[in-house]
Amino acid sequence: MKTVARVIITAFAAACLLAVPSGDIHAQTGQCDDCLADAGAWIYGTKLVPPDAAGCSFTVEFRYRTSTSCSSSPNYDLEILGIKDWTEACTTPTFNPGAMVSRALQYLLNTNPMGFPPNGNNQCVDQIRGFVSQCLGPNGTTKYLTPCAGGVCCTKTYRVCMVNNQRIITLTASTNPNPQVCIAGGTNCFPVCEEE
Repeated sequence: MKTVARVIITAFAAACLLAVPSGDIHAQTGQCDDCLADAGAWIYGTKLVPPDAAGCSFTVEFRYRTSTSCSSSPNYDLEILGIKDWTEACTTPTFNPGAMVSRALQYLLNTNPMGFPPNGNNQCVDQIRGFVSQCLGPNGTTKYLTPCAGGVCCTKTYRVCMVNNQRIITLTASTNPNPQVCIAGGTNCFPVCEEE
């Protein structure tokens, strides 16, 4: 039996490093959320993303919720709040926060610590939308990247199916409203939208 649900993944990966007088970057959690009036309670978590073939590993900070007030079917929201404590292997040959954000989202969708559907074989969930802030910026701490004020969002849409007890994740659409927005942030501004 095929189950279809609307799932919103607010993969709020980061925003551009902007010039702030104090040098601080102020995260605006929820800036990518298209349902700000929703009263669903957020649950916070962290996960260690295991090493890839090159040995790159890091910790992802995220939050998630289930809500129903913005559509007739349940929404499952997932927001990436930060990337931190990466290994040296993540910086060679070049440092690519966009690839890390994509890996973090794929890892969370695959391991599903949120408990989102589908949970049974031959079931699918459509319209999994990943809202991703366009840039990552340092948060004043070594090896810690978070969203910063003023970022705009791009959107990734996924379909997740359970086949033979394995989660199959397919990117079905991706938008990047302003690919030049990160350039204004200077050398510490990392675009993340075009990775997948």
